[in-house]
Amino acid sequence: MKANKRFLSLFLLLSLLVVILPITASANSPAPSPVCVFGLSNLPQGTVYVDLLIPLDSTDFNYVALVEENLTEGISVDSEIVAFHQDGFCSYTFHYRDAKSVIRVDAKGKVLFFSTDLLDYDAPRYGHQQWVYENEQIRLAMLDAQGNILKLSPVLTLRPREFSSYMLGNFNYNAEAEVFVVESAVSTMAGLIYFFLCGVALVLTVILESLLAVPFRLRMYSPLIRRTNVVSQVLMHACYILLYRFLFWKYTLATLVLEVLVYAGEFLFYRWKMADVSWKRCLLYTVTANTVSLLVGMLLLSIL
Repeated sequence: MKANKRFLSLFLLLSLLVVILPITASANSPAPSPVCVFGLSNLPQGTVYVDLLIPLDSTDFNYVALVEENLTEGISVDSEIVAFHQDGFCSYTFHYRDAKSVIRVDAKGKVLFFSTDLLDYDAPRYGHQQWVYENEQIRLAMLDAQGNILKLSPVLTLRPREFSSYMLGNFNYNAEAEVFVVESAVSTMAGLIYFFLCGVALVLTVILESLLAVPFRLRMYSPLIRRTNVVSQVLMHACYILLYRFLFWKYTLATLVLEVLVYAGEFLFYRWKMADVSWKRCLLYTVTANTVSLLVGMLLLSIL
């Protein structure tokens, strides 16, 4: 009980620090841009414009039938890009309410979204950028002078694959090789906060799973349970960081795969070490304890 009290005191202290800790970007990291600049290369012959396609439904509040002020001398209401609606994607420039963009490819092969000035950002649409970033998936449409679609990119993901990194607002797309690069920078503060929260999660897990050992008549194994949870939590977060770039850059997928491994690993280990406990009780405890700690952790994270 004394050990649990110490864990509980530490957990409450860590939770308080999470609430009051100022979350800011590292002073050594470049600031993210309020707009999106796409650097384009190897575009199809005849490309004059490149537009941003976003997953926008006609029932969405942000959707409008036409943003007339964004029409050009060549692109009219009858142009293919204006009428384009495919697989849930349509033009940001011509269908997102109050959209601002520069879709004519300049001499350096660049286009700009959420503003109308490539050199001096003109009243950027911060809310538009946030909406697009949260949806993550986009496509690019390469257009001729009349707005006819010459080529569509595959679905591209606006998210960096480096651990604790953030987007700078610059993206590069090679239309011939279908290579898409998201420029990003690593945030030291984000990394520190992640490790800090890992510590909070570890303490929370140890407390809850030690307490849940009592109703399952496993109190005598509390030291073993605490050690096992420390090891499994450390290994889980280490795997997340090491494999982030290659597989676990999707948080839902990462959580699912890693939690399944934790459930299976802890059950097999407990089954080995708790020789006098039936496999059914061991399995039921493992599933219950891990599920409770997972749900409580998610609830705490949503509150914070």
